[in-house]
Order: sequence, then structure tokens, then C-alpha cells
Amino acid sequence: MSNLIKTKEIVQDIFDRGITNVENIHNSISFLIFTNFSKVKPLTATVKTIENIHNITTDSVFDGIRNINKELGSWSTNILYKSLKNKTSYEGIV
Repeated sequence: MSNLIKTKEIVQDIFDRGITNVENIHNSISFLIFTNFSKVKPLTATVKTIENIHNITTDSVFDGIRNINKELGSWSTNILYKSLKNKTSYEGIV
């Protein structure tokens, strides 16, 4: 396997792990915020509703980012394999 393809896979994996780390930090912070606001009795029901909407939205956003990363990875792998097959020079790319 080409070094370019290996490098692409490493970068894609690092990006995916980075997204997971950002998601975990975001979830930890939002959990603290929602937990504290939900302790205010008049706000409890509203905070729960907002928290549910927030969780659905952020899950969708992070899943979307992962899907884009996956699609870009597939796209770039196809291009690299076609280039290797055609013995295209990588000068100026790396």
C-alpha cells in the first residue's frame, strides 16, 4: 500500500478521534449546564425540553461531521488508487 494511502488513513483516523474528543468535552460541559439549570424549579420542564433538542441536534451535527470525514476518505482513497494504477507522479502533492 502506498505511503500516501497510509498517511491518508492516519489523518482520517486522527480527525475522527478529534471529533470524538470534542464531542465528549461538549457533552460534559452541556451536561453540567443542563443539570444545574434543571435544579431551578420553575425551569425544570423547559430545561429538559431544551436539553433533549440540544442532544438530538448535537448528535446529528457530530454524526454529520463523521460522515463527511468518511466520504472524503473514500473519495481520496479512490483518487489515490486510480493515480497509483496510472502511475501518476505525486511531485508537488506531498
